[in-house]
Amino acid sequence: IKPTITENQSFTVTAKESHTTPQGLLLVCENTAQYDVTKALVPKFTLNIPTVCKGNPSRANVVLQNEAYGTTYNWAWDGNTQQGGTYHDETELNSEVEYTVTGTLGHCESTVTGTASFYDLPTITSISTDPNGTELCLNESKKLTANANSVNGSISIAWSTDKDGSSMFKQGDGSLVIKPTQTGERNYLATVEDEKKCINRESITINVNELPTIEVLGERSVCPNTNANLTVLFMILVLLELLVIRTSYVFSNRCAKNKECV
Repeated sequence: IKPTITENQSFTVTAKESHTTPQGLLLVCENTAQYDVTKALVPKFTLNIPTVCKGNPSRANVVLQNEAYGTTYNWAWDGNTQQGGTYHDETELNSEVEYTVTGTLGHCESTVTGTASFYDLPTITSISTDPNGTELCLNESKKLTANANSVNGSISIAWSTDKDGSSMFKQGDGSLVIKPTQTGERNYLATVEDEKKCINRESITINVNELPTIEVLGERSVCPNTNANLTVLFMILVLLELLVIRTSYVFSNRCAKNKECV
């Protein structure tokens, strides 16, 4: 017999055997046995297959939905097989691969299919600056533009810096206008994300230079129509040494009575 098992069941089996005695009497022998059948646990699981970007450590994996612990899994795709609970392969960039996963526990098994998508990262070709170059004077502004593209569709660009002391204004085209308020090197990081949530990053280092210190020495009161002798000191820090440049200027102070000097 082949009964259909939907739940745990018990079966009673009765066997009868007839005998004829030497006296010609009919003797019926009977025996009864009970047989218990338990419904085996069939693995129930789903596939968690995230979008895979190049270099992303995330892995596809199975998510067990019942208590079928000890289930073994076999992954199959494009004629290949892989034993285990996870599988990930980023060699098929910009493509989709269908996986068939069979879970086996004892003599019971179930099969689930899922599709994995593999994508390349967006490309940052360059970071341009306006004005050109990576040097900047204190309190001056510079525009940074990340030039990027992606085969996966449109992109968005976010900027960040590794230090405080910089005013940052993001532009509608994804560029950034910076105006540092402290000297020294600052790194600005451009993060590019495309439609498939794949991310790439590139940084640029901007060196912010101190402004020269100017001191003017000389007469503060002069007679009309005479020259003022002034000395201008430019103090510039060069390689941790103070370089003082002394320059003398003669300013003409020709003034007409009751009129501004020319």
